Amino acid sequence: MHPHQPPTAPSWSALTGKRVLDLSRLQPGPYATSMLADRGADVIKIEDPAGGDLVRFTPGLFAALNRNKRSGTLDLREKHDRETFLRHLRSQV
Repeated sequence: MHPHQPPTAPSWSALTGKRVLDLSRLQPGPYATSMLADRGADVIKIEDPAGGDLVRFTPGLFAALNRNKRSGTLDLREKHDRETFLRHLRSQV
């Protein structure tokens, strides 16, 4: 099993070994990327350090929509954080 693959991901999934950066803030985005994560994608949720995901105010929904994901914060207005973001885009899982 891949180190970032959720234990429930099917071994046959074409998403295994694929990285998805989730910058979404509204429910459809986290829902879609949670399905990708469930199927083996390495999903990294990136939130704005100033506000983050508004769904955090409903912890149960936040947990459901962000299961099987890693997370972090980046301020894409800052050069260093943009460089980190671009490194994530270029890197392989």
